Amino acid sequence: VGKPQVAYRETLRRKVEKDLNKTVLFFDRACALKVAEGCNELGLMFQVGKEVPRDLGRAADILQKGCDGGVARSCAALAPLYQDGVRFPKDAARAGSINQPPEVIERMKKLLGN
Repeated sequence: VGKPQVAYRETLRRKVEKDLNKTVLFFDRACALKVAEGCNELGLMFQVGKEVPRDLGRAADILQKGCDGGVARSCAALAPLYQDGVRFPKDAARAGSINQPPEVIERMKKLLGN
């Protein structure tokens, strides 16, 4: 197991401890180390405003890193931001075609009414 994965696992362990400032810092560090799951967690925190101020633009940038890293949940969270034109030009076609596993694509098509 590489250092980024160890950092991510340490982050998850510490998250349970409820030290929110450290949690955000650890997810940020994991994302910086290209641990896609860390980007996913941090992006979702910014998307919903959990433990951090809600910031859809920042969430979109971070979720894009998670999606590019192969985390389907990041892709699923990112698609509506394309649909709504948050941080990116409004693009329904892009929202439906973000590189995702087939089951996620089908779920997003249903959500978007395609």
